[in-house]
Amino acid sequence: VMAVNNETGAIQPIYEIAKIIEEKTKGKRKPFFHVDCVQAAGKIPLNLKASGIDSASFSAHKIGGPRGIGILYLAKELNSFLKGGGQEKNVRSGTENLFGAEAFSLCLEKYFISERNASAEKRFEQQKILTKNFIKKLKEIKGCVIIPHCREDEKFEENFSPWVVQAAFPGIPGQVMERALSENGFFISTGSACSSSHKGRPVLDTMQLSPKEKESAVRFSFGFSTEEESMNELIEELKNICSQFL
Repeated sequence: VMAVNNETGAIQPIYEIAKIIEEKTKGKRKPFFHVDCVQAAGKIPLNLKASGIDSASFSAHKIGGPRGIGILYLAKELNSFLKGGGQEKNVRSGTENLFGAEAFSLCLEKYFISERNASAEKRFEQQKILTKNFIKKLKEIKGCVIIPHCREDEKFEENFSPWVVQAAFPGIPGQVMERALSENGFFISTGSACSSSHKGRPVLDTMQLSPKEKESAVRFSFGFSTEEESMNELIEELKNICSQFL
């Protein structure tokens, strides 16, 4: 289960899921529960000590680290199907990326949100406010639709990561919006970079959006260096583009 969906920013109830799995399989063989934390580490508070989470995966590039280095967390050791050297506790053989591992550890120390990291907590709370205002201004743009629709209601915002916002502009294909913004220095996406070779949008398909919404849906992603001024400039550029097409 993804702790945070990479397209919509929806936060999944991983702790509740882990608890239900344990309760329903008490006295039986428990399924192995893996959590994809790539969009969660350094983005929302995260507790891997929660009972029932067997493993979790992380990627450094999502929190300012280098590409090509990740972490697999294991609550208990497991036997690997791969054979070879004894690196990575016999789970994965091959030359270890020591520089990448060191860089990732420093990024986690700097950005992982916890009570012991006041600066990361402060930045997280700040981004929640910035994104709340960003969504409010998005809704004022003619024709704009927030995806999923329930996020238009402020009471549901706590169920979403403040670093990812999905919106649709029916009448303006996502690729057109992407190129128009790119020409002015704003870089957004029309889907997941992890599956750029696939033409479909599985997440949006599952949500049963209308064809016009799926065609025009784009994703806005924010980072630790994103400033309020830049977000406001993005809103103004969106208004300008929409006035030309809608």
